Amino acid sequence: MEARFDRLENKLDSMGQSLTKLVEIDTKLDHFSQHNANQDKRLDAHSLRLDKLNDSVIKNTGASRMAERLFFITLTAGISFIAYSLRG
Repeated sequence: MEARFDRLENKLDSMGQSLTKLVEIDTKLDHFSQHNANQDKRLDAHSLRLDKLNDSVIKNTGASRMAERLFFITLTAGISFIAYSLRG
């Protein structure tokens, strides 16, 4: 009878150790889940910043293209005027 109680006590100790390990694993999983959520928020913030930067680049590209065209039209008109003036 005493041996049976000893085996039962050993099994309960083993179950207690297993439960302790399960709690440790659950705590680690919670930490990883929170870390993952934090990383997702940071990535979302970076994505928003990149989208805003992309919009700014698109706007600046249009403005610089217009300025470049205006510059070349003015340059061509100036060269044409000089050539016409030097014609004689």
